[in-house]
Amino acid sequence: MKSIGSAYMALLAAMLGGLIICGIGLGQILINEVELNPPNNGSMWVELYNTGDQPVDIGGWKVSIKSEPWVGPILIPEGTQIQANGFIVAEGDSRWTPVYNATVLLEDAKGVKIDQTPLLSDMSQNDFTYSRITGHEDSDTMADWAWTMATKGKPNSI
Repeated sequence: MKSIGSAYMALLAAMLGGLIICGIGLGQILINEVELNPPNNGSMWVELYNTGDQPVDIGGWKVSIKSEPWVGPILIPEGTQIQANGFIVAEGDSRWTPVYNATVLLEDAKGVKIDQTPLLSDMSQNDFTYSRITGHEDSDTMADWAWTMATKGKPNSI
């Protein structure tokens, strides 16, 4: 009996180890930059970043800009991938009125929260955005963010 239990535990450990290794390769999709109040009546946008070394399919995911009670949903089209260490920009509707205070939520296709910003404020209507600080830390606090010149679709320059 002892050998069956040991064999089972070894198999379970190998399976969990494989899942952990696979998970590391997939990386993490993070909200990387946010423009809430763009200049010249432009569209709000949210940049997403893949921290991993493999492409990730984010088709069917949703980015929501939340300025209570208003919520601006941005649906990611099916088949959309973020390349390894790559960026995509989710554009809001050009008819949306800019917001001054909002949080941004990223959910996967099943509605599971992947990332969320703290409350961000943007009264400036210029080319400055909230950018995740280099290193792509995610402590879920304002310490992760800096007010910088926009780098839409590119690495942040902090």
